Amino acid sequence: MCHRSRRTEARLQRAPRRQRLLHAGGHRGPPDGVGRHGARVRQEPHRPERGASFRTEARLPSRSSTHRGRGAASTDAISIWKGRRMIREIHDRTGALVTVRLNQTLPIGTYTISLAEGSPLGRADFVDSPGVDGERVVFHTEVDQKFLGRGLAGLLVREVLADSIRTGVTVVPVCPLFAGHLRRHGAEFVADGGKFRAPTPTDMALVRRATKSRVSSPLRACREDHQ
Repeated sequence: MCHRSRRTEARLQRAPRRQRLLHAGGHRGPPDGVGRHGARVRQEPHRPERGASFRTEARLPSRSSTHRGRGAASTDAISIWKGRRMIREIHDRTGALVTVRLNQTLPIGTYTISLAEGSPLGRADFVDSPGVDGERVVFHTEVDQKFLGRGLAGLLVREVLADSIRTGVTVVPVCPLFAGHLRRHGAEFVADGGKFRAPTPTDMALVRRATKSRVSSPLRACREDHQ
């Protein structure tokens, strides 16, 4: 067994603590709760849910921005990502819990809103521009007439716009409901980091090509029950 001399021991006592640890062959990482640059972190074991490829939950802060609209429902929510589907749980005007889901299918993607785990009560349809990366043409919004007056259409509008801010997508409001909302609250939306532009004939042609198999016209006026 090798014994260190008294001179070596004296040098180690005067050396910084980190150097003493390295000399001893040990390693000490940052404590749980302190990141590399002093940021607070929390380390937890991963517990994947059964039947889900992955799940990340984050409590989002309430937004007081006026682009939510008058009498807007609560936006305190949990965002859950399962594969390519985004889920947001929020409350409508009556206080009932509703779920907003994103289905990114081709050629038409859809945001749906439903009560708890029930069937969808409303939808907002969009087409992602094939020619310009990061542009989303929102062209149709509808809500079951039995549930009008609960602010579901307004919730859809605000969730689509909030998601565009999170993902950096530019909104092109072909749907009159979205166009009207952005006319009133576009400045606040941009101040929050959102991007939008006015639709062009090219956008209209894109929507018609994507929806040519539909019986009804997707360009009819959307019902504005969110004010």
